[in-house]
Amino acid sequence: FDKDGNKIGEGIANDQGVAEITPTKPLPEGTITAKATDNAETPNTSDASEPVKSKDTTPPTKPVIQTDLTDKGGTKDPIVVKADPGTKVEIFDKDGNKIGE
Repeated sequence: FDKDGNKIGEGIANDQGVAEITPTKPLPEGTITAKATDNAETPNTSDASEPVKSKDTTPPTKPVIQTDLTDKGGTKDPIVVKADPGTKVEIFDKDGNKIGE
């Protein structure tokens, strides 16, 4: 379950009591918990596990400027940049000032 209590995957524990669960959507950042439910006629569900924090610490790949900038100084022509899907892309001048995103 995600931090808001939404189920993000399920599985069945094997003979050693281990369940390998593939999430149904990408893990959100924040806390993740698990609950167990037995096979009784009236199923019983455990309390939630201790929360474990999910955190993305991997930076996106380095973007690549695809536009040829030869003779583009002083213009406001669009610049095409290839980057990981869903990432915010910003462009900076030689002094580190953001000049677009």
